[in-house]
Amino acid sequence: MCTISVRTLLLFASLTSSIPSIASCQGLTAQVAYDSANAMRDKADPLWRAGDARGLAILFGTVRFLEMQSQKDLAGGWVYLRGRLSNTWKDIALAETVRGDSANALHAFEMIVLSGGAGLYADVLRKDSIAERWKGNARYERVITQLRRQRAMWRDSAFVTPFRDTLPERERLAGLSLLWAEVRYGYPDFQQRPDVSWDSLYIAYIPRVQAARRTRDYYQVLRRFTAELGDGHTDVGLPAGVANALGSPPLTMRRVEGQTLITAIRSPTLEAMGLRVGDQIETVDGMAVETFARTQVAPYLSVATSQDLEWRAFGTQLLYGPLDSAVMLGIRHAGGQQITVRVPRGGYAELSRPSSRPVVDSMLPGNVGYLRIDAFTGDSLLVEMRRAMTRFARTSALIIDVRYNVGGNTYFGDALLATLLDTAVTTETAWARSHSAYERARNFEPQVYDHGEVRILPDTSLHYGAPVTLLVGPRTFSAAENFAAGFVMAHRGMLVGEPTSGNTGQPMSFPLPGGGAARVRTRHHVMADGTEYLFTGIQPNKLVTPTVDGIRAGRDEVLAAALALRGGTRQGP
Repeated sequence: MCTISVRTLLLFASLTSSIPSIASCQGLTAQVAYDSANAMRDKADPLWRAGDARGLAILFGTVRFLEMQSQKDLAGGWVYLRGRLSNTWKDIALAETVRGDSANALHAFEMIVLSGGAGLYADVLRKDSIAERWKGNARYERVITQLRRQRAMWRDSAFVTPFRDTLPERERLAGLSLLWAEVRYGYPDFQQRPDVSWDSLYIAYIPRVQAARRTRDYYQVLRRFTAELGDGHTDVGLPAGVANALGSPPLTMRRVEGQTLITAIRSPTLEAMGLRVGDQIETVDGMAVETFARTQVAPYLSVATSQDLEWRAFGTQLLYGPLDSAVMLGIRHAGGQQITVRVPRGGYAELSRPSSRPVVDSMLPGNVGYLRIDAFTGDSLLVEMRRAMTRFARTSALIIDVRYNVGGNTYFGDALLATLLDTAVTTETAWARSHSAYERARNFEPQVYDHGEVRILPDTSLHYGAPVTLLVGPRTFSAAENFAAGFVMAHRGMLVGEPTSGNTGQPMSFPLPGGGAARVRTRHHVMADGTEYLFTGIQPNKLVTPTVDGIRAGRDEVLAAALALRGGTRQGP
């Protein structure tokens, strides 16, 4: 066995005759192969653009490297490595065009298709000033047509229709069928749902779809269909024509010690009605709140865990309904007094809005830094995170709060984790199903391909070495859970709070008839030590749950517990 590093392969990037001998080393991973192919293309780019034959030689060496069986095996489990081959053929087509070899250039364009080039290449080539020279050539135009047909097969299909208040039955059935098919062939975790017969559910929902003539009713049927699967990344999004007609009063609620409490009020109009933070919601439209949440709300929610279901059914989704309607709430004040309030779902002119900053950072007593990030998204997030971590350089400890982080791009979480590391850490492994009609024809079931390990390297330009505590909860979702999993694997500190939502993995989005869309989760994530957290959530080291008394007193009991671990006393940021 030999060990290969990226630096070693980059050293040989220009020595293409040596690549096959080193590429067979067992130390080569998909990530190293990917980085190496990109490095070879980068090295070749300025050369072939200048007409230097050495650039073309490097590109052909890259093709030989990627077509070796060892790299093909790695590419079978990682689409980004697989895409390097068509990328390289595109470079060769452009290089041959610059060199003036028409036959080789046209052959290379055709190899983009044969090597699995995605439909997006049609637009890429049409916008490229070098490829534009071939416009009108029959062989080149055939390549563009093939690429566009490939894209139309999966994206610009007949399933995409505009919103109308009532959709024809054929469109409604087509949407159900598309949703069923994408889940059937792409969802990675049917083994986690042995009680779900997806095909039987599809058949059972056909008459429901036929009966749902109004588009809003049809989408409710689709939402309930996907909710049967029980996965937070496999769900249905409403068309704008439906979603814009729905709303919820500007209240925040959550389930605490068996009660549904109002935890925030964002309109003075609601305060004027007598509502207060800490009030208990006992009934909704005359129905006990427990019954209302579990019968009118929960069946339409795609969730994987009980904590996520409770957060949404008794919180974010509890009061949703037609924007021009009102909901009757039976309220019990902290002192025991009961009132009934008619609360409009829309029409609020004055709303208090949360901070638009992607990062909230402050200093707490005891020289403890506090960093809250509610989403791993936004153009300025990386800059804001690094600014905050620089500010915390001399603190004695740091508390990172992702209790309300709804996810986004794992890149940002990885970048934050990198600032906390002394050494490289393998955080997760991930895999996906790969459907092959050929394998099924030979009586093999669709295979599962290992996507390999996720490995985070230390940030050598910005390092935080003091103790860290991570706050988590049931709204810690998606990319925020990937971050929490990496934090656990790095043994970087304690997790304080409640279990996370138990939902992550790359979703695939696609349009549905009538202007809506759906998502299907396509990857399964496991912590590097084999710990499963999908469908369970990541468990905190110290379980701390809010209390009714704490919410009514305005205390952040989770943060207070984290500060107590560091010797601090403050109970709010």
